[in-house]
Amino acid sequence: MIPIHDFDALLLLATALAGKRRAAQLSEIMAAADLLQCIPRDSPFTEAFNRLARFGLIREAEGVFALTADGERIVAGSPAKALTEQRLAAINENLLAYRPSGEHAAIVITSQQYKTAIAAHRASGKGAGKNLAMPKVDADRYFKVEGHWRKAPGNPRGKP
Repeated sequence: MIPIHDFDALLLLATALAGKRRAAQLSEIMAAADLLQCIPRDSPFTEAFNRLARFGLIREAEGVFALTADGERIVAGSPAKALTEQRLAAINENLLAYRPSGEHAAIVITSQQYKTAIAAHRASGKGAGKNLAMPKVDADRYFKVEGHWRKAPGNPRGKP
């Protein structure tokens, strides 16, 4: 059994969300963690990166991060349409059942890299770009025209 910590499941889920189609940069993982729950403090986050890399769940290539096949299996085992807390609990259960095989390279993230990623994430939120995390406006509001000529809902021909 591998030791599981609080930020392990959060980091796996954030990496999966940020790296859905391609490997993600550290600032993108920070944005996904912020969307899920909160941005963790420096030391637990860097320790979680190191720990999950040693267990073979996260890999790094040229400054971008992605889940390994084992990491994707652990995240895929969580319910996709559940609340965040339920998904994190399912990932924690899958992590408890995971048995690492072999030695893997550790990922060392310095405090400076972490602070730079947080600053990049916060700066991207202040930009003029479209925020995809915002809730959508109700579509009915734009298609319902107010006026006395509008018929009441019901049978359009007036027959019972």
